[in-house]
Amino acid sequence: MPFKLFSQDSALEKTLKAWIKNPTSEISEKLRKISNPEVKAEAESKLICQALGIIKSQLQASFDEKTENNIYELTVLFQSASTKEAANYLNDIGIPLLIDILSAIELKQYKSESFFSCAPMMLKMFAVYKNQKGWNKLAECVKSDFKNEEYMWSVILNAASDNESKYDLIIQALNGKIPSGFLGISYLDMCNAIAIRTNTFKHPFNSPQGFAFLDAIVKNNDPAGESYIVSATASIPFLAKEYQDSLLETVSKHKSIDIQMEAAWAGAKMGGNESVDKLAGFAKDYRYSTKAISYLNELHLENRIPNEIQAPDFQALSEMCNWLAHPNEYGAYPDHAEIFYKTSLYWPPTKDVRPIYLIKYTYKNHKEDGSDDVGIGLVGSVTFSLFGLQNMLTLKPVELLAIHCNWELEKENYQDIKSGIALLKKHNKDIE
Repeated sequence: MPFKLFSQDSALEKTLKAWIKNPTSEISEKLRKISNPEVKAEAESKLICQALGIIKSQLQASFDEKTENNIYELTVLFQSASTKEAANYLNDIGIPLLIDILSAIELKQYKSESFFSCAPMMLKMFAVYKNQKGWNKLAECVKSDFKNEEYMWSVILNAASDNESKYDLIIQALNGKIPSGFLGISYLDMCNAIAIRTNTFKHPFNSPQGFAFLDAIVKNNDPAGESYIVSATASIPFLAKEYQDSLLETVSKHKSIDIQMEAAWAGAKMGGNESVDKLAGFAKDYRYSTKAISYLNELHLENRIPNEIQAPDFQALSEMCNWLAHPNEYGAYPDHAEIFYKTSLYWPPTKDVRPIYLIKYTYKNHKEDGSDDVGIGLVGSVTFSLFGLQNMLTLKPVELLAIHCNWELEKENYQDIKSGIALLKKHNKDIE
């Protein structure tokens, strides 16, 4: 008798089938436990849609945290479609189901209370997928200021900016109106991104209403709104001259270096030689060089990039400062940075010989008590500063290298200096 092969359900299929048999339970937690779930086959897409169809029926009666979590996790699976077959089914059948579910939530005026807010994730799928009905629903939600303070709008409208048919629907639906809240800023960022890459794009903020919106942003002195000012500044080259002059004058005088650089970029894009000089000046400062150079490259002004930035020491300092300024780290450039130690050695995490720098940086009067915040970070492999490291400033260079080496190797006790030094000395006999 010939041996017969039986197809085995994936973990995702098993979980979906079990929930469909008992749809009163919570599926979200079980889905989150599946490591890197992939939607590979149409059969899996069908099960997702079957589950969404059940939830659609349940919404006629009630909507609670469990239901919202279930919707969220099922919607997240749309991002995991790894085959054309699976994605097409979700596009054709799944997106209309998500539209119906979102419409039911709106119709019943259900409130989203849980940590997993399902509505923004559904809107993201409308932006990512190619279903026309999904695009229409997205445009409708933008027009109605739906959840206008939701942070996810930035991601949603960024996804919508990649296709003219998508973003045209949104712009046409608004018909000159500017959304309020963070949605308005996300819409501005979307329009800026399109304008930067599309020569024929007519910027929707090039109007009296748009200017009033932008003018209010650039004149806001709240430090928390500085990123909004950067967004407003990025729109300046695409506006009428009467608006450009007023806005550029305001932002050029701002105390924030990021805003000054954005203003210099805007002025240089408009052909201002003085602004080009400012960008070149920023490029000479190791703290701001990385961003300034990216602007000069974008503007095809490579000939204005200073020669001194090619020096390895300068590049190491610039790399550290750029990393520190990321919003996930300090979110600002340090007041000072210097090379604390540099060497060339075999680096166990990357298994090669490379230059490694330890960079000491200072943020003046940054701590709550008004004292300076001083730290040491590594450049040359994974650029990083171990902020929570105790007694960082009292450690010898080899001890700092040992800790960073352990950390990169993902050792549980990465602060074990002795083991880190032993590993470094195994490959670098002369290390001190």
